[in-house]
Amino acid sequence: MKENLRPKMKSLNANLKRLVSQLKEDGLWDNTVIYITSEFSRTITPNQNAGSDHGWAQHMMLMGGQVKGGEILGKYPDDITPSSPLDDGTERGRFLPTTSYDAIWNSVLQWYGVTDETDLDNCLPNRFNTVNPVEGEAGSSLFNLEDMFE
Repeated sequence: MKENLRPKMKSLNANLKRLVSQLKEDGLWDNTVIYITSEFSRTITPNQNAGSDHGWAQHMMLMGGQVKGGEILGKYPDDITPSSPLDDGTERGRFLPTTSYDAIWNSVLQWYGVTDETDLDNCLPNRFNTVNPVEGEAGSSLFNLEDMFE
């Protein structure tokens, strides 16, 4: 998996650099947000074919001229054993996410100009219906405009 992924990530990086250069040259970089995500994550431990299977959480990358870069939002699990409160209990290290997808989009929508709470609720109807999997209480933290943008 690592051998196959390395050249693909190099290609992604090279092409993103080209895109960013062109956006800057065209004067569009400060008006651009690029959101990269995968449709699923991967298990921590390998399967019988030395690969990994689908998991719950995933990595996301956000970049743009007004994005506060160089930060990691969210939290990697402190405990990746089967007894972790974030382990979903199935097998081989599938972990519950600690940051909801809506938490990120709440900030991005505000950057787009959607700031009215009713409008945000219409765009993200589940933004307050998340559960913090560690404490079991309602609501993972939502990011706001100032959390992610200059």
